[in-house]
Amino acid sequence: CPTDTMFFSQLSGRAIRKVVLDLLLLLSMHSEKNAERTLQFFLNFQKKGPWRRRKAKNWETKIAAYEHSEQPYIGLKNLGCICYMNSLLQQLYMIPEFRRFILETEDPKLYSELEDENNVLQLKKIFLGLCLSKKSYINPRDFCAAFKDYEGLPINVREQRDALEFLTTFFGKLEEHFKGLPSEEFLKEIFGGVLKNEIRCGECGHVCEGEEAFLVLTLPVKNKTSVAQGLNAYVATEAMSGDNAYFCEKCQAKRDAEKVSWFTKLPRHLILVLKRFDYNFEAMTKIKINDYCEFPFDLNMQPYTRKAAPHCGSVDIEDSHRLDDHSRHELPNGEVYDDYQ
Repeated sequence: CPTDTMFFSQLSGRAIRKVVLDLLLLLSMHSEKNAERTLQFFLNFQKKGPWRRRKAKNWETKIAAYEHSEQPYIGLKNLGCICYMNSLLQQLYMIPEFRRFILETEDPKLYSELEDENNVLQLKKIFLGLCLSKKSYINPRDFCAAFKDYEGLPINVREQRDALEFLTTFFGKLEEHFKGLPSEEFLKEIFGGVLKNEIRCGECGHVCEGEEAFLVLTLPVKNKTSVAQGLNAYVATEAMSGDNAYFCEKCQAKRDAEKVSWFTKLPRHLILVLKRFDYNFEAMTKIKINDYCEFPFDLNMQPYTRKAAPHCGSVDIEDSHRLDDHSRHELPNGEVYDDYQ
């Protein structure tokens, strides 16, 4: 721990610093010798303190950065364009089950992987800082350096990225890190859900069913004005015809059909991610979708579950806001908490 951090952490808070300064003033007021000693101490500390470095920025003393804010939580420093990463890490930290797992589970690669290459170790440091630090914010610089993309490159803090892309990569790295251990299913236990698809042949009525497991639900926002409309895209009845006709196993031919979906299992913590990025094939580049999208503070997921099947169709927005005794959801941090299975 750097000396400057140790020094300022002992004087965390304006009230404490004021008491210390008042004491020094009292000791110096009636003693010229004490005043000289106090002045000399601060002059030496200012010029020759071990916290000084050659870099000019280290000569800028910002005590506020070393003290806890008046709020009960600690922030993550935005090093450029990493707000997508900071917001996700903060929200994951606020989930007790996930936080406890990261902090309490033994790291299987603690001694086999370099410290500055270990994603989980750097994540532990961030979570410990958010939990115990007396600073007003934590610098995620080491995590950004350890977190490599598919090309082996660290996070570019000056490049804005898709939150969904980062979260998918992040969960993938966690699954790989704990693979083969009893705890390898922890992400599914916390965030895992199941979406069921049913395709009904329009000719013979044969039904084909399938299930899709998910950790994150991506909601389209293009031409959507709310989260409810995005969820409707999952359960809306889809007509399959023409080039998209369904091959019926019973008829052994392509037939017109209808596809309907619903959620058969909702996770303990349902993560909704707005699909804000799309790919422009003409320009061969990513574009950000800035369409307005509103979300309620309470979200009823029951209309999208088995109780609403087999005629899910399209859910009325008011129904998605209306709560009952079996399903209550609060979105204080952009997440959905659900008790309905």
